[in-house]
Amino acid sequence: MKSLIGTVRQYKRDGLTVERMIKDLCEWVPEEAVRACWAEYEQLPLQIRKLDMSSALRDPRLEYTLWYDGPQPDDRYWPALKQALIQEGWQPEALEQLDRSSTKIVSFLEAPGSKAITTRGLVVGYVQSGKTANYSAVIAKAADAGYRLFIVLSGLTDQLRNQTQRRLVQEIAELNDHNKKTWYTLTDTGADFVTPAGNASTLLSNPNLKLLAIVKKNAAILRRLRNWLRNGLKEVRNSCPVLIIDDEADQASVNASSSKEKRTTINQLILEILEAMPKTAYVGYTATPFANVFIDLADNNLYPTDFIIDLPCPPD
Repeated sequence: MKSLIGTVRQYKRDGLTVERMIKDLCEWVPEEAVRACWAEYEQLPLQIRKLDMSSALRDPRLEYTLWYDGPQPDDRYWPALKQALIQEGWQPEALEQLDRSSTKIVSFLEAPGSKAITTRGLVVGYVQSGKTANYSAVIAKAADAGYRLFIVLSGLTDQLRNQTQRRLVQEIAELNDHNKKTWYTLTDTGADFVTPAGNASTLLSNPNLKLLAIVKKNAAILRRLRNWLRNGLKEVRNSCPVLIIDDEADQASVNASSSKEKRTTINQLILEILEAMPKTAYVGYTATPFANVFIDLADNNLYPTDFIIDLPCPPD
């Protein structure tokens, strides 16, 4: 049963159905056993949705697939980050809170193996309360689960972008690349996104490679990123699961144009990046969510349709 649970987990992350699993395993496992294991597994991610560390709003009329059952013993990226935070002196209570809230957020994303990913979410936290640590944990867990391209929209200034770049590289990429390179950083400290020499398809099609880009909300930079993604082969772009983290999501990202015919530039470019990558989850982070929750629902914009999560106040 334990090995069958692992198989169910992989089928869930690949966005497959119990009928497909029964078809694949019918020669070795009775149908009753497969359905029983599938039903048992679905209770695990359901418990994650009920974690009381963070309150959440979701539209009860929408259907959601239960696929993420939390970090696993053979995960690579979250365990490394967790150990680094312990060495930094994080207290057990704060670390447990971070673990639970980030697990809950990942469970609200769509499975990385889904044919299409259209998640739109918002995370609201207190000012200077560890939002960056939270989305670092979310990135690590989403990478363990199968997401492959991570784009962090990091404010409007070079100073903030460089600070976020250093931190995420230290907490995500460098912790896991001592023996085998699994992360490719598309940006560098002091250097925002510059079009790589190779075609996007080469990097996006490698299932063993994770890509990380920390970019400013700057029109010229976002255009370069959009154009590079668009140049990738369509079949490659259609199969690459992407997570966009929008730090300070109330700044520049929301369409503030008074004209219905023309959007503000940054908003338009973000939407074009989402359009270029059909399997993209977008999650905004902010302490001041007013602009985000007052988006016109008819505007087909970045309104957090799937979830709004309120992070608890940290113990310190």
